[in-house]
Amino acid sequence: MNNIFDGEEFFPIEKLTLPLSHNDLNVNEKTMTAILKLEELLKTRNRDSSPNYTTADAFSGLRVVFTGPTGTGKKLAAFQLANETGIEVYRIDLSKIVSKYIGETEKNLDKLFSCAEAADVILYFDEADALFGKRTRIRDNHDRYGNMEVSWLLQRIYSFHGILILAFNKPLNTESPFFNRFDLIVEFEKAENSQRQKIWKKYLPF
Repeated sequence: MNNIFDGEEFFPIEKLTLPLSHNDLNVNEKTMTAILKLEELLKTRNRDSSPNYTTADAFSGLRVVFTGPTGTGKKLAAFQLANETGIEVYRIDLSKIVSKYIGETEKNLDKLFSCAEAADVILYFDEADALFGKRTRIRDNHDRYGNMEVSWLLQRIYSFHGILILAFNKPLNTESPFFNRFDLIVEFEKAENSQRQKIWKKYLPF
């Protein structure tokens, strides 16, 4: 893998590279407006900084949630953000990074955040439900530790001086205090018939 994380084998990570533009996204107007807002935030985040700024000093971080069923365009939107802003996007599958060994998950994620903070890239956490959606009831020590993992990750997200997207597939209660410190929530909905027809015409030969 030819990217800033070369040589790091503590978690599965991939650089998202695909030449997509706004025209390649088949989302509704509300979702597109939110994506354009995010794009503008990314492009202007250091506009008022001095020429000698450092990433940590000039930018306090941007935390975003993508939510919607599988196949609604969340990952395609991440590709598009990379192309429109020139910022590299790295996808991390949280369902694979969560370790069965106590303490390993935190160590792995801390290495990830430290690398990303120094590189000015977007971290795209796919399958966020795998960590944040599990263990809603504490039945034993493993469940209690699972909640500790979530608490630790939230604190690390809130203190992260970088750009981060959490992608959820399941419906969310966006009014929950969990989301109070996220800067933007982008909701992706299932495509309507007209949107599906546009996708078919674009990608299927007739």
